[in-house]
Amino acid sequence: MEQDEELGISLIQVGEQPEVTKFFQVLDNELLTVGAKFDICNTVTIKDMEQMNLTDVLINAIFS
Repeated sequence: MEQDEELGISLIQVGEQPEVTKFFQVLDNELLTVGAKFDICNTVTIKDMEQMNLTDVLINAIFS
């Protein structure tokens, strides 16, 4: 990969398990600190999605 726009991963947490929330937060916020070349992971919880419609979720996945 030469640019972060080449790949994006969006994960949606549908449960409320704290350990999964923490794991997703690490994927979303700390990939660069552990040596990843790009921050390509975006996460959203089902609770976050309560305030969003499907279009918002998709736009967030594409442009975040």
